[in-house]
Amino acid sequence: MTAAIGAINAQLRADEQRLRRKAQGDVLERLIKIIEEEKKKLPPTSLEVPPAVQQPEHLEVEPSEGSVER
Repeated sequence: MTAAIGAINAQLRADEQRLRRKAQGDVLERLIKIIEEEKKKLPPTSLEVPPAVQQPEHLEVEPSEGSVER
């Protein structure tokens, strides 16, 4: 009787773990799908970074009047 109870408990724990893994995976897949669908709804220009926000590749600074060069 004790062995049967132990076997049933072990199977219940294994089933519970399998359900938890599946539920966590399902949530992530659903979120990714929702994000992709929402991205499609946005106008294409809204995903671009405005030029004023972009970092310049190379910025040349000219010395101003009164500055000291070393």
